[in-house]
Amino acid sequence: MTKLGKYLVFANLVLSLCFLGIAAGVATNRIDWPGAGKAGEAKAGIALKADEIKEWQQAASLAYARYSAAFPDLLQVEQERPAKQEWYANQLSILQTGKDKAGKAFAGQIGNLVYQNGQVQLDPKTGLPALPPMPAVPVQLKPIPAMIDDLAAIQGDLQKEMGKVANLMKEEERLTKEINGDPKAKTKGLRDLLAEEVGVEKNLQGELEYLRPLRYNRQVEAALLMKRQLSLKGRLEELKNIGVAAR
Repeated sequence: MTKLGKYLVFANLVLSLCFLGIAAGVATNRIDWPGAGKAGEAKAGIALKADEIKEWQQAASLAYARYSAAFPDLLQVEQERPAKQEWYANQLSILQTGKDKAGKAFAGQIGNLVYQNGQVQLDPKTGLPALPPMPAVPVQLKPIPAMIDDLAAIQGDLQKEMGKVANLMKEEERLTKEINGDPKAKTKGLRDLLAEEVGVEKNLQGELEYLRPLRYNRQVEAALLMKRQLSLKGRLEELKNIGVAAR
């Protein structure tokens, strides 16, 4: 067998497989034309498509009915949309700049959205989100520029307080060194000086206790000497009186 013969045999095999696939597809997906099928057989072909078309027509009729019922609401929402967009733009402008879109300063109080079951509650009168005023505790909400100014003022006060605290810490350090002394500067503190004074006082107390008996002894001796002196003076007077009498 030549090389060409081999190619032809292979091509014949490929074509056979292709035609086999086409025949299987036609056999499994044939169309039963009206009147050709037998009674009791399942619907197929145009009858099946007709049922599908009927189902889609019913679904389209229901969708169109819902669309017709919702169309007036859609028109109303479309008419209200520009006013609501302007309201939302004003609210965003007030939050971001403190002024509305017309440039008018906002003098009211920032409101808070109300949620219930995860949904924003609307004002029944306006159809817009309800914005009741927020309580002023702990912080009253303001437009962003005003909040930034308040934050800057608080930071300024905080810096002042931090400066005061730093000065107090320096004063505390100075007083600590004054009380405990500074080993680096080799200076004594009030505690050391007080300890020295206490030591001196103890020494003085010891010396005083040592001198107390000597003082008492000197007082007793002085008293005895005074008595002796008085006794000698009396004796001297007696002797003078005796001498005067003898003359």
